[in-house]
Amino acid sequence: MKAIRKINNNVAVCQDAGGSELIAFGKGIGFPTMPYEIENLDVIDRTFYDLNPSQVALISEIPEDVFRLSFQICDRGSRILNCAVSDSFPLAMADHLSFAIRRTREGIIIRNPMKYDVQHLHPEEYKLGVWAVRLLS
Repeated sequence: MKAIRKINNNVAVCQDAGGSELIAFGKGIGFPTMPYEIENLDVIDRTFYDLNPSQVALISEIPEDVFRLSFQICDRGSRILNCAVSDSFPLAMADHLSFAIRRTREGIIIRNPMKYDVQHLHPEEYKLGVWAVRLLS
């Protein structure tokens, strides 16, 4: 795999062996001078294919730690709820988390009038949400 453009120290635009463009997440993959060949593919944690330009821009705007949290939440949710998560869902989750963190820092608190209903109608999902909030804190 060839890294062709840095997004940040841990994210790069890459090209796979077939010539397809993708976004790769991995510790330090954006650090070396571009372009370069990624010899050890074990350093890559996640890859995303077929992202549109707005999604690529989103990746460069959201802090890396928010992506790590999003990946953790999506992975755990997929396991606990025994369901597949779409390839782009972790990006949407990271955007949601980033916006929620920003609102909280600005003192904007949004109450959920359906909290009671969600808690009782979807108990596993609610527990996952409570865990995610603790993780974010």
